[in-house]
Amino acid sequence: MSYAKVRFAICIFPDMKELVAISLLSVLCLGGCGLGGNSPAASRGFSSAGNSDLTGMYSSSPVGTPVPARHEAEPAIEPAAATEPAGSIVGQTSQKDGNPVFIAVVETISNGVIPPNENQYLTDVLREEAVKILDPNQNYTIMTRENIQAMLPPDKNIEDCEGSCLVETGRNIAANYVVQARVSTFASDLTITVELYDTRTGKLMSSFSAKNPDINSLEVEIRQKSPAMFQQVQNAQSN
Repeated sequence: MSYAKVRFAICIFPDMKELVAISLLSVLCLGGCGLGGNSPAASRGFSSAGNSDLTGMYSSSPVGTPVPARHEAEPAIEPAAATEPAGSIVGQTSQKDGNPVFIAVVETISNGVIPPNENQYLTDVLREEAVKILDPNQNYTIMTRENIQAMLPPDKNIEDCEGSCLVETGRNIAANYVVQARVSTFASDLTITVELYDTRTGKLMSSFSAKNPDINSLEVEIRQKSPAMFQQVQNAQSN
């Protein structure tokens, strides 16, 4: 809008001269601030709306002056919390620290009541029942006859030990628990007593006894009663 046109508008509309004057000032301000289409600011890349056509380096101020563009800070990403593997079960191993548990089933003693081969057979039956209850997959290790013999001191005979001596022998062969059966007689019957000791505390954890007329009946007693005894080891390890 030219100055002559403004004068003409004031003459025609004298009552609106204040409004016309304000319009004139607005036109002059817009042109001087560089927002007009032919202004120097427009020639530097600013559109008539006051926005810059430059790619991302500057944003426009209210009066068209280039200022550094603001970049919103991206929120920090927290690391994902560690999770247990799928299907894992806490406390699945036999000990809290996961170390193997050694159980020594030492040779049955009978002081000549039954022959040595029958002593060995009853020991093997007892060891077999221990394997059934104390699963090797849960860190239980049932020591073999050869393991025990190899770890014994040269002057030590396992058949000579009972009670506290048996516990000390269990410690010498690095067993956590030690089991032994003793066969004797009562009147005309055979008797058997089986004991389970904790070598750490020296305490008798469990035992059972039976009386029968022959060796075959003693085997049946071992198979029936020893599982509950070996279960005491599992109970102790879960506490």
